[in-house]
Parts: sequence; C-alpha cells; structure tokens
Amino acid sequence: MNKKIDRLLYAIIAVLCVAIVLSAVLIPLYFTGIIGKSLDPVPAKEKTEDDPVKGKEFKSVSAKSLPKGQYADFTILYNAKQYTVKVYLLTDYAPITVQNFINNVQKGLYDNTVFYKSDVTYYKDTGEPASAYLQGGTYVTDVDGNLVRRAPSEPVKKIKGEFFANDPDSKNVISFTGGVLGMVRDEGNDAAAYNSADTEFFFLPYAHSEYNGYYAAFGITVESDDNTELFTFARALKEADGTYPILLQKVKVYSRS
Repeated sequence: MNKKIDRLLYAIIAVLCVAIVLSAVLIPLYFTGIIGKSLDPVPAKEKTEDDPVKGKEFKSVSAKSLPKGQYADFTILYNAKQYTVKVYLLTDYAPITVQNFINNVQKGLYDNTVFYKSDVTYYKDTGEPASAYLQGGTYVTDVDGNLVRRAPSEPVKKIKGEFFANDPDSKNVISFTGGVLGMVRDEGNDAAAYNSADTEFFFLPYAHSEYNGYYAAFGITVESDDNTELFTFARALKEADGTYPILLQKVKVYSRS
C-alpha cells in the first residue's frame, strides 16, 4: 500500500515540475508578444474561389506634389545615421485606419521601437530586387537585444479592415505600389482576421498587387529617395542575423494646408 502511495506522490510531483517548467517558459513568451500576437511577416493573400476582389479597380497615388492633408514623418536611425521618411496619409481612402494610426502616434506607441521583420526577393535572371517589405510597430529590444512587445498604457483596440475583401463598399481603391504604407492584420480570410489590425504596419519599397483589396493601404511615401532607403532598411534587417539595427526613433504627424 505504501509503495502505491509513494508512486502516486512521485507522479504528482513530476506533473507539478513539468507545469512549473512550462509556466516559466510560456508566460514570459506571452508577455513579450512571441505568443499572443504572431511575429510572422505580412501574410500573403490567400485567394478563394469566390474572390471578393475580382473585378475591382485600383489606382496608384502620388504625393510628390505635396497636396493638402495629413502627413507623418518617420525618423529612423540606422548605422548611426538619421533618416526621415515622409508619408502622405490617405485619409480620404482609409479614414478609420489613418485615425487609428494617429491615435497610436499621439500615445507614443511607436517611439524608439524597432523594425523587426522584413524580406527581400530578387529576379533570378537579372538579380534585381523583385519585392520587399519592412514591418514594424510596438516592439523594442531589451538590454540583451531580445525582442519584446511594449505593453501599451491602455488597451489597444482592433479596427475595421478598410478594404474590399472585408467591405465591398470600401472607398480604399489604393493599389499597393512602391512606397505604400499598409496595416498588418492576422492571417486568414474571415471577419476575425480582416478586422484584427491594431498597431502593426508595413512599408513596401516595391509594388505588390497581391495585397490589393486584402489589406488596408493608408499612406504613400513622398520623396523619391524614400523607397530606396526603405529597401536598404529591409535588406539590412534581413541580413542582420537575429539583431534589429533599424530603430524608429519617432513618428510625427502634422497637417499641410
């Protein structure tokens, strides 16, 4: 009888030890954002047989003439040099997304965060860049260089996805050309995924029309050098081998009348 009790006690102790070890690993991962919010790159569009974007027309936009409206200056530090990427915010096409972004800026969510995901592909025949993206939004690094999700001072709300796949009557007809600023959302083709964006955003140095109608474009770079610099950042981050050399020091939002 005593042996049976001993075996039962050993089994209980073993289960408790496993639970303690798992808690020590999983709880920190959750609060750093590695679990709880995906660190996957901008997910590729998954086409369905009943494609809600089929037949929709999209258009390219340019802000090089500096039209009236709202702008955002991204102050970026790379290799001890400061860069400014100027973006025209597309309020007429994605008002909810733009206002959410401005709210995040005003709360300081993006200050001293890092761009943490990127990818670059090249044409096989020429070796020229074919596509790239640079993703950022509320992640910082700790003293050891590990990626940590910054906890906001107040809950961050998810917003409606302003694009055709989520809303057939959407005004967002912006094509994902080079220089477009878009909103990251969860992967998938359902309402939960379509309406999951909150703080994460991505830049496209080059056009990627596969995102048309499936992601919310809400800004476009202004200066011709911006896209070249964005590609440089995307390539540097991809080649950084687990470090995060691209620092977003500040985002400033202002109006031009």
